Amino acid sequence: PIRDDAGNVQLRIFTRLDEPQYKISPYKELFTDKEIERLETDGHLGSTKKMKDFTSGRECECYVSVHEATNRLTTLPVDALTLPTRIYGKEIGDDIKALRSGKEIFVEDIHLKDGRVISGHARVDANRGDVVFRNDNNPHLRIHDTVFGVKVSADIQAKLANHEVVFIPGMKVGGKTISTDLRYSDTGRPLFGNNARNYRSRLGEENPRPRQRVRRRLPSLPGAQPKGMKIG
Repeated sequence: PIRDDAGNVQLRIFTRLDEPQYKISPYKELFTDKEIERLETDGHLGSTKKMKDFTSGRECECYVSVHEATNRLTTLPVDALTLPTRIYGKEIGDDIKALRSGKEIFVEDIHLKDGRVISGHARVDANRGDVVFRNDNNPHLRIHDTVFGVKVSADIQAKLANHEVVFIPGMKVGGKTISTDLRYSDTGRPLFGNNARNYRSRLGEENPRPRQRVRRRLPSLPGAQPKGMKIG
C-alpha cells in the first residue's frame, strides 16, 4: 500500500530488485556502513531511522526491515505501533524502551499454560508491522509443576522433559477436560492421545533424518499497514 500525492492509498505490485534497495541510491547514502552491514546480515536495522515512510509518505522515525521476496526495504513508523508490555504474560518492564528503539530484547523464563518454560527474543519486524517473538529454548525441555491445569509430580515433570509419554487425567485443553496420554515433540509441541503414542522422536540420533521443511509465506507487498498487537 502506497499513499499518492492526493493522499489516497493505492496497492502497487513491486518487482524483485536485482540487488538490495539499501545498496541503491539514494538509500545507499541514507544508511551508514554499519547500518548497511546490519541490514545485510540480520535483515533488520536493529535501531530506528528518520526517513520517508513508504506507506504514509511522511518523514518520521521508522523501524526498517528488508523484504526478502522483493529485496526492498520496508518501513514502519515508530508512532504507528502500540508495543506490548507483556510477552506471553511475562512483564518486559524497562526492556520496552529497548524494544521501542528497534533493539532485540531477551525474555527469560516464560511460563506457558501447558506447563512449559521457554525463553526467547522479541523485536519489531517492519515486514509484519508487529512485534515478533522467537523461541530460543535449548534442546532440553523444561516443564513447570502445572501442566494444562493439572498439578504434576517431579517424576512426571522429568518424564515429560525427556519427551516420554505420560497419562494425565483432567487436563484443560481447548475449553474441554480430557484424560489422555501427553508427550512433547522434539520441538516442544504438546501431542495428545494417538499422536503422542505414535510420535517418533529423533533426539539422540547420530544422523537424524531432516524433517520436511515448511515453506514460510512472506508478505506479498512491502510496507504492510501497521496495527497494534498482542502477544500470547
